[in-house]
Amino acid sequence: MNKTLFQIALISLFSITLQSQNPLGIWVTVDDETGKEKSHVEIFEKGGKLFGKIVKLLLKPQNTVCEVCDGDRKNKPLVGMIIISNMSKKGDKWEGGKVYKADAGKEYNGFLKMAGPDKLVVTGKVLFITKSQTWRRLK
Repeated sequence: MNKTLFQIALISLFSITLQSQNPLGIWVTVDDETGKEKSHVEIFEKGGKLFGKIVKLLLKPQNTVCEVCDGDRKNKPLVGMIIISNMSKKGDKWEGGKVYKADAGKEYNGFLKMAGPDKLVVTGKVLFITKSQTWRRLK
């Protein structure tokens, strides 16, 4: 009986640990210059790949449009905009996709990596230059 309870507890603990290392959910982004919380981004799965979209702005009105964006994003609302696309799991990170920096109107090759149960490192890369942000899971 005690062995069975121990096995159930161990399996439950393992499941919680795996779930906490999952980037799916709502994340709080931070402004690089001011350090203020900037937006909420929802990371979701579609077709086996990860995507992220802005779901709430914290420093600007919710109906703000992207004036510096180009192409299909030009003058479109920031809320609902896909800023992470086509990330595939490889080892301990998600890569092979794009990260869009809406306030600069720039798209980068990128990858995501969990830095704990409630921290996600989002990295954009151009040639040999990388820039990372650490996002906090919204609770």
